[in-house]
Amino acid sequence: MCILLTGRHAGVGQLVTDILNSKGITFDDYIYKTGNLDTADFKVEVLNKLVSNNPDLQEMEIFEDRDDHLPIFQSWANNQHFKVLVHHITDATK
Repeated sequence: MCILLTGRHAGVGQLVTDILNSKGITFDDYIYKTGNLDTADFKVEVLNKLVSNNPDLQEMEIFEDRDDHLPIFQSWANNQHFKVLVHHITDATK
């Protein structure tokens, strides 16, 4: 399963999906930010739900471009019962 989980608001979801599709990039699911939580808290909440809904999960990879979110996701990863790799994306053009 490959999921796009982004802090982009749901209101621009179709535009983001269209841009990705035009580049041949598709996902099994697209999750856009809703509610009033800050982006990192929103993502952690969604990740916790994904783990809860997929108890046989054995591995997850997270790709993050925001420096300030990396320690949050690494801390979350360290508390999981399965392998989680957190990748820092520094240049989307490569």
